[in-house]
Parts: sequence; structure tokens; C-alpha cells
Amino acid sequence: KTMMAKTTWDPIQKLSYVNDGTALMDRAVKRAPDNITVRMTRGANSLALPAFLNRVGCAVEDYAYLAERIEQSPVELAAIRQPVTRALAEARGRQAKNAKTE
Repeated sequence: KTMMAKTTWDPIQKLSYVNDGTALMDRAVKRAPDNITVRMTRGANSLALPAFLNRVGCAVEDYAYLAERIEQSPVELAAIRQPVTRALAEARGRQAKNAKTE
């Protein structure tokens, strides 16, 4: 849903797509908080959205959770270690920048 925002020029429709998509992802995380795919998807999506939508906190939450999981199962989750580490650093950096701006 959030990716559909790129397909329209109408700002109201864009916001509607983003709101619908983020609500679906938030619900998915509530239903399956330990699902790595759900966390990766919401984290990546939240990090890609503009700062004014205030989703960087979700990205930090998801990538921090994934980093913990990687520490618990380093061999099984080795393939996602590097992208999760990079994304978590980027998300935390944006979060700190947003906090300074506010």
C-alpha cells in the first residue's frame, strides 16, 4: 500500500496510501512480533518514508529488535547482520537528527 503512493500525483491519495500501508504493517507486527520478515519489511518501509511522517521510531524499534535476534542466533541470521546493522545505524542517526531539529 505505501508503495502505491508513488503512483499518484494527488497528495491526499498519497497520504491515504501511506496511512493504510503503515497501519497494516503496524497490525502485522502486533500479530506476529517475532516474525523477521514482518520486522524487516516495516523497518525498511518506515526508514524510506519522509521524516515528517514520524516513522523513524518504528524503524529503530524493528532494527533494534532484529539486532537482538541476530545476537541470539548469529549463525542462523548471519545473512541479515550487515543490512540490519547499517539500517539501525541510519535509523538512529535520523532519530537523533530529528530530536535536535525539534
